[in-house]
Amino acid sequence: MKSFTKHRRVFGVAATTVAIAIGGVVGFAITTANAGAPTVLIEKGDKVDFPKNARGDTFGSAMDARTPADEPDLISAIGDDGKIGYLKKADLDQGTPNSPEEAIQMQNARKDGSGRVLKLYAEDGTTVIGQRTVGKAAP
Repeated sequence: MKSFTKHRRVFGVAATTVAIAIGGVVGFAITTANAGAPTVLIEKGDKVDFPKNARGDTFGSAMDARTPADEPDLISAIGDDGKIGYLKKADLDQGTPNSPEEAIQMQNARKDGSGRVLKLYAEDGTTVIGQRTVGKAAP
């Protein structure tokens, strides 16, 4: 019985060591992969200063905003064909119902699962480079 307990203890130590090693490698890989990416640190009460294009529209990732009201005018997105561009926040917000009744109407109108097709813009906010379907039912 002592032998079994000893082997179990050795196995437990070995398993823990392997788990720590794998975690360290994965953590290193994630850190290395993000090494060149700019980091946005948002403190409580801070508002992100998104860059602006020539027209004065802000652009960037909605993930950097603290609230939906702080989102940029042009929100980064990947088009249906894989192109990277921006969706207009105003276009995205048009799909937000103003009441429970309107939500039900919108839901019923989209029962086919097709979603809404929005234009995908370049950083200038005027050049259409593709499209993005939002609200599409999962396959």
